[in-house]
Amino acid sequence: MVNMSKHSWHLIIDSPKNASWNMAIDEYLLERVTETGTPVLRLYSWQPAALSLGYAQIVKRHVNIPYCKENGIQIVRRLTGGKAVLHDKEMTYAVVGEIGKYPFEGTLLDSYRLIAGAFLKSLQLMGMSPEMVPHQQRADSGGVSSCFEQPSAYEITVNARKILGSAQKRGRQSVLQHGSLLMNYDHNRWYNCLRNSTLTGSSRVTSLAEALGQEPSWDLLVDIIIRSFEDVLSVSFNRMSLAPADLDYIENYCMKNYPDLSFVE
Repeated sequence: MVNMSKHSWHLIIDSPKNASWNMAIDEYLLERVTETGTPVLRLYSWQPAALSLGYAQIVKRHVNIPYCKENGIQIVRRLTGGKAVLHDKEMTYAVVGEIGKYPFEGTLLDSYRLIAGAFLKSLQLMGMSPEMVPHQQRADSGGVSSCFEQPSAYEITVNARKILGSAQKRGRQSVLQHGSLLMNYDHNRWYNCLRNSTLTGSSRVTSLAEALGQEPSWDLLVDIIIRSFEDVLSVSFNRMSLAPADLDYIENYCMKNYPDLSFVE
């Protein structure tokens, strides 16, 4: 007999926040999930635009700091690895859960594939023909700066061009996977804020606006992603918001880990 039971998750639909707040909230959810025992899907955006770096990237090597300062682009270091992402016209997601429990019962790649399946379904529902990349594709040269230079295993492409990039952090007991789904894409803005970028035009990158002919509304995209997670991952969502005590903790203890690096390094 097929088990029709649903996995109960929390759902956070967040208002736009700056780089420090967004990364601090993801860290807090990673710490807190072992207390609640309930996975979380968080959907959010960035205001102002920000460049997030993988935890091992060197700012001066990979970032055009003067350009970012002149254009009001914050620079922040993620707690996950990987390459730089310009968070501008996109939807960002975070999935947080406990190691050894759904959806993080298996390996890193197992969870990547599972979560990617929900986004594959989302793009299909919008009328696209996305593909899930089966393995890491190598960049043309070493030391590249951008996450969107090439797809990693189980990331999503449309017309062989990357539209969704993700990264994962595994602690002793809990896991955070977050990623960026491009709603629109400004090549010049991406190229100018990075050093060591091999992106040429939009030859490796696409967006929902390009694939669909217009940028979908935030609310429509949220609705489609929720439905896709419910269907593909058999999830039942309980909408939640962070309480004032949670926000106080994040502001006082987590945000200090995510300064604007253009003024620090």
